[in-house]
Amino acid sequence: MLRKVPKLLKPNYRFCLRSSWKSTKTPDAFSKHGERETLEENLSPEVFKLLVETKTIYKNRLKLVEVTVHDRIQSYKKGYIEKAVLLNEETAAKIAQSIQIHSRGDQNTTFFDGEGGLCQIAAIVSKIGLFKEVCVLEKDMCLESLHEYAKSKYLDPSVPVYDLNLTKVAVDGGYEKQRFVSPLLKYLPSGDVSEEVPASTIVTTASHGFVKYLISRMLHRDNPFGEFYSSRPEFFLIVTARTYFHLCCGINDAEPSHNKLTEEEMRIKNKLVPMNAQLSKVYNVIFQVYFDFCLVDVLPRKSYFPWKPHKRYAWNNAERLSNTRGVDKLYEENHNRLMLMYVRPKRPKDLEMIGNPAYFEYFLTRILQRKTRRIVGVFEEWSSGWGLLIVEAGFTIFDEVRDLDLEDLLQLFHLLKNIPNFEQSNFVAEANMAFKANHETEDIDELLVDKFRINLWRKISKGADSNENISKQV
Repeated sequence: MLRKVPKLLKPNYRFCLRSSWKSTKTPDAFSKHGERETLEENLSPEVFKLLVETKTIYKNRLKLVEVTVHDRIQSYKKGYIEKAVLLNEETAAKIAQSIQIHSRGDQNTTFFDGEGGLCQIAAIVSKIGLFKEVCVLEKDMCLESLHEYAKSKYLDPSVPVYDLNLTKVAVDGGYEKQRFVSPLLKYLPSGDVSEEVPASTIVTTASHGFVKYLISRMLHRDNPFGEFYSSRPEFFLIVTARTYFHLCCGINDAEPSHNKLTEEEMRIKNKLVPMNAQLSKVYNVIFQVYFDFCLVDVLPRKSYFPWKPHKRYAWNNAERLSNTRGVDKLYEENHNRLMLMYVRPKRPKDLEMIGNPAYFEYFLTRILQRKTRRIVGVFEEWSSGWGLLIVEAGFTIFDEVRDLDLEDLLQLFHLLKNIPNFEQSNFVAEANMAFKANHETEDIDELLVDKFRINLWRKISKGADSNENISKQV
């Protein structure tokens, strides 16, 4: 039986936000003036005054700039699209309700509210009493006045607020790669990679870059500096429709599961989504393999400020002329919705078939590089005669990469790594070099890589045994 989600304040107090937005006007809604009018209509006078009158200081390059909290939030318009502040109690209550339903946590679990700001989620979850401890991760300490307001009105004053921007963690991790020590480790409790009850539960708005960071850390979870080295936390990620469909590797009806699903039920449901070649990128496929996930709710984007209009861009950052090219139309139709996903890493025993993650990542990188290629041709590029093994396994010489589903990709990788003398093949040498280039901070000699590839193709053109490891000849 679910406990009723508690109110943040006693009835004789007026909470900072009204439960539903009165304003439905759209003219000039994305302008600074239009949003200010909307906030004034829907926020209590006390909180609106706090936003527009309280000053905060932030560093812009080498200068200290003093602005109001409202203007600081408005400056997020220039940042990534997920950078925003939750200012709606009703949406916070929906998120808390989903956490209560779908979380595997208990009194041994630490909960982290990665939304910060008015700390509404942390306050409601704290009242539910599901977790051992509740903490707040703040992406922008310029909003400290909002934390103080929350603690004076409805948030337990003992709840710690940590200065930690998870998106910045992802960016820093991209630069330092395998040597990166995440500042999140300072706060994460220790656990176990096969734990049933998570040591920590994290809810946060997540950019696609942050999700890719989690995928990379999970792929190489044997890294002692990683978040998944000694724990199996659960995440409630609030993502855009674009990110959600990418992680699904296909288009579905985006119908949330309002009841808790088992891990097996999640996997069965995700298998029903047809893979879309355009969305089947390397890290999206790895996410499918390494994580269990499901959609648990759909949230209104207008609960987050500032509002940001949808923009369609081509690869060269020039605005597209077509309204129907690719899946842009789908993203635009879902722009006003945010997807709340339950995400949790799989146990090591569920991933034993992968073996060396560097090989798996390189395999996907090569085979998904061009979806119109024939599968047999891809394997023949690695070694003459390997294409025959694919045909013997039941594939045809006409099968293309875009015809594959997730199970096919896993079957092909299993065939690949079980080929005799696989460890002495050029695939392994290339995969190891790719790992060093993509995940280690040591500089890779590009001339050495080019020389390696030239020697490889020379051997193939001469009909020599390309399974012979030529790395020593470089």
